[in-house]
Amino acid sequence: MAASAPDDTVDFPYTPHSAPSANAMRRLDETHHLPAAIQQRIGALIVYCNFLETLAEKVLWVFRQEDVRDQVPSTSRYKAGQIIDNLRKMAAYQEASVLCAIELACDTARHVLEYRNCVAHGELLSIGSATQFVSNPGLWGERKPSTGAMALISERFLDIAIDAAATVHQTWQRIALEASGPSAGRIGAMIDTLERLTSVRDAIVELCRSDAIRELHLNGNLDE
Repeated sequence: MAASAPDDTVDFPYTPHSAPSANAMRRLDETHHLPAAIQQRIGALIVYCNFLETLAEKVLWVFRQEDVRDQVPSTSRYKAGQIIDNLRKMAAYQEASVLCAIELACDTARHVLEYRNCVAHGELLSIGSATQFVSNPGLWGERKPSTGAMALISERFLDIAIDAAATVHQTWQRIALEASGPSAGRIGAMIDTLERLTSVRDAIVELCRSDAIRELHLNGNLDE
């Protein structure tokens, strides 16, 4: 019987860090109720929020007709919220559908970045099967400068946040083209995006603001 050809396929090069990394990720599941599917989604959310933030700054350059080559951009010291505020101000000078798209994208961006900030900088709390990140929870009785925001964590909730971030990123791309291309000022240029933008805006606002969803999640009454 002829010997089979050796399998030279290597899915991932093994390093001294591979097994410890896998163990650390497994502990997140076993100890903190963050299974692989959740960890994967958190990674995707952070990447898309990064896309959203970096592209928003470039769209603001387009609106301002700012040539940044060999220059320090006017936005170099802006935080994400300042960029979003300035994009909203520039909306007033755009065609009506582009104006509406900018306002919806800005609303969505603010909420999805708030959610991302909770995940990236908040404290992980697991109560039974309910998992959330909380900013400034004051668990040791310490005083905090601001009240705690909360990011509810499940595959369903992270899908909402990822969809919102990716949609805003795509919207910035369209807005930059409509504001600077040969068809700039075209009537109804972005009317086809408004229903989708409204849908993701409403979903992320509900996720961040709905007391009913929060109570259901914390009491374990939401199906995954």
